[in-house]
Amino acid sequence: MTLERTLVLVSLVAYLTFAVPHLVFHLTRTGHYGQAEGTVLLVGLATAIVLAAIAPSLSRRLPRRTS
Repeated sequence: MTLERTLVLVSLVAYLTFAVPHLVFHLTRTGHYGQAEGTVLLVGLATAIVLAAIAPSLSRRLPRRTS
């Protein structure tokens, strides 16, 4: 299997479908974390979402499936 643009895009959509609600869940339930621990957790989750959101622009160089 090669790394094709369609596969990358489907994988990113699947990941974002999980990651965005996961971040929202943690945004609404930060009371039991310490300030530093909660900040690191939320920044890490948000960073992963931002990277996944910009990745499609990076995948433009990948080949499309030619069958």
